[in-house]
Order: sequence, then C-alpha cells, then structure tokens
Amino acid sequence: MNSKFRWEILLYVGLTLAVIVSFVFSYLIWANPARVGVTQENTVSKKEGKLTANSDKVLTDIYQPVNVIENISESEAYQISSSKVDLVEAIQKNLANRDFTLKSRQSYPSVQAYQKILGKSQMLLLTYASPVTVKQALAWLGSKTNRYEKQMVNRILIPRDNSRELYLLNDQDQVVYHYQTLKKSRPHLGQLLTDKDITKTLVSLHPLGDKWVSIYPQGIEVAQYSYLTERQASGLYVNKLLGSITNITTKEQDGQNLYTDGQNRRLKIVKKTGQVTYSNYNTKEKNLSFDFSNLAKMSFREMLDLGLGVDDLRYAGYQKNSITYRTYITTYPLLGADNIGSLNFRYRKNGQEKMEFSLLSLQVPIPAANDAVTLPPTQEALDQVVKLGYKVNDIQVGYNSRENTSASQVVDLTPTYFFLVDNKWQSYQALTQSE
Repeated sequence: MNSKFRWEILLYVGLTLAVIVSFVFSYLIWANPARVGVTQENTVSKKEGKLTANSDKVLTDIYQPVNVIENISESEAYQISSSKVDLVEAIQKNLANRDFTLKSRQSYPSVQAYQKILGKSQMLLLTYASPVTVKQALAWLGSKTNRYEKQMVNRILIPRDNSRELYLLNDQDQVVYHYQTLKKSRPHLGQLLTDKDITKTLVSLHPLGDKWVSIYPQGIEVAQYSYLTERQASGLYVNKLLGSITNITTKEQDGQNLYTDGQNRRLKIVKKTGQVTYSNYNTKEKNLSFDFSNLAKMSFREMLDLGLGVDDLRYAGYQKNSITYRTYITTYPLLGADNIGSLNFRYRKNGQEKMEFSLLSLQVPIPAANDAVTLPPTQEALDQVVKLGYKVNDIQVGYNSRENTSASQVVDLTPTYFFLVDNKWQSYQALTQSE
C-alpha cells in the first residue's frame, strides 16, 4: 500500500469522523442550548481579567505568553513545547494567586548586561508575542499591582525550583521588575520538564533592532498539520455588522461582494479567500483613548459579540491605534497571506473603525500527509534574506496555510520562517522566491 493511498484512506476516515462530531454537537445545541453555553443574552463586565460576552472566556485567556524557554546556564537554553501538555497553562496554575509584591525595578543599559538577565541559569522564560502591561501580566497570574501598572513588558522570568519570586522584563527599555511572595512554595516547576512528551530545541536570544529574537543555531523541527475548516455564511456578519437587510445595498465587483448600509458602514468579502474587511466611518465612540488596556478591552468585547472563535487565539501585536490576534498551534502562529486565524482591529479618534478577519476557521485536526519539517539554522535563513536587500525588523517561526489538493475543506499547515519586512510578515519562500 503506497503512502498516497494510505493518506487518502486516513483523510477519508478523518473527514467522516469530523462530520459525525459536527452532527453530534449540532444536535446538542438544538436540543439544549444552555447546556453547551449558547445564550441570547449579552453580558459584559469590565473588571480586569473578567471581561466576558456570550462566553466563559476572559481577557487573560487571550493575553498570555506563547513561548517557554528553559535556561540551563547562561550559555545553554532550550525552547520547550509539548503537543499533549499546555506548558503555559501548567506554569500559570503553579504561580496563580500568589499575591506577588514589587521588590525592585532596575534598568540594564548595556545589551550584554540585559542578555545575562535573559539567560539567567535554572530559569524558565515565558515570552509574549507582543508587549503587555505590567497589570495584565500580573492579572494573568491572579495578582494585582498599583505601581508601574501601565508600563509594558515582554517576558516573565521565573526560577525553576522556586515559585516565590518572578521577574517581568521589558526588552525595549531593558528594564526588570522583581516580585516576591510570602506564600508557601508549590511543587517545583522543574517537575513539569520531566514529561517524556516535551520537545526541547536549542535556542539563544539576540537583539534585532529594538527586539530580542529567538535564534535556533542548529535549526528546528516543527510538526505539520492538516485541519478541517468551516466557512461561515456571509449573511451572518452582514446582519451583525450592518443590521437590517432591507437597508443594505449589495454589489459584486472584482471577485468581491460589497455591502453598504447607505450611511457610514461598509463590508467587503473576498469570495475566494473569505477575507472580510468591515469599515465604520462614524461610530458612536468619539475621542477614543488609545491606551493599550482600553483597546484590548474594546477589541476583545467586539470579538466576542461577533461570535468569532477565540479558543486558540492569542494576542499577537499592538501598534498605536491597532491590535492584532492570531491563532496559535502549540507555540507557533498562523502567519500566511490568506489571514486565516487572524483578526485585526483599528480605531481612530474621530470614531472610525476598521476590522479584518476571515470567514474560514480551523475546526478539527486530521492526520497530516507529511512528516515534520526541519528548518535550517535561523542565522542562515536571515543572512539569505538580508543578502537580497530586505531590511528585517523581526523574525519568527510560523505556519503557512494552503488548501489541500485532495479535499477543498481541508487546509495544510506548513511551518517556515517569517520575516517582518515593511511592517508585514512575509515567509522565507515568498522573499526568496523559492515557493
């Protein structure tokens, strides 16, 4: 039996099971909506970390670290991940509700001094995809603060064998906040790292502009995935975003459906890809504050009100008046040009708002046809891109998504390096024209 035939059998079985599961959940929702959390009521609480709407999700579920590094010594560190254990969640539970209090704040003016902090031995380093406030980082751990709460931090540094202290790190200003608790220590975090399913990859952190990026000196092996997708009907968001159907004008142009309410709201849907762009040129909100915490709450509330799936979404970026969320598979984000699994919100002080997302969402993982991909050493890939004349502002491993050639409702996720060029994430293959 050749591999292609085996793959077709696995794909058929996977799709069949996925359809059965879908029917079961549809029946449960129809039979007893309350039992599976479906409700018609809209409730919003603005307490830090408790913002909810039609969901049990809270802000801290989305605003959490996405990556864990284990520092063995100053010269040896490993990125750790697991397909079976959520390491970030396990660490959070170990440190939760410890009532950490600030002991010191210290700046490290030199790159070398700050790099020593990042590589401090016998530590676990949790990294956010983009900076968050001190208040949000501590809220994720169930602690509060009344000092430096609006200052931004990128990382949480904690001792492997001592849950009584932690450090919050700001990469841009190279500032470290040291916190301690008097509460009794819990089981050592080091016990988490003995799980046989944990994968370790040699890594080091190096400055790139105003960022510190992960460099894999020996390359990195990353799993491939295939997912059954679901495409929401366009009418669902036409109703939610534009209101009554009777007031809406529809036009088809250049492979796009354009909807307007005749006043200030406009919805564009690309038919082939399912990419959605919503614009409101005159919201009721005027003179908006672009404080990071306010934008986080506003965008999170809108995301939930629209009923967009948030289970695998993580906060991924913030720039002045915009905020971005992405779907993460284990440690890595979806960064493909089709924007599946990506949401972006932009606001202006005059009340204008723009929202971008996809009608497509990942639903059920199915067996992938190919083995894991081994990416080359990071510096090697970076050198090739720079040699072509590109100015790179950031680099990370992420997933490209492509429609499966055997099944139109399946997408294949392939890992690769992505480079931030001209404020846009572009794959190594696209930049080097090696696709």
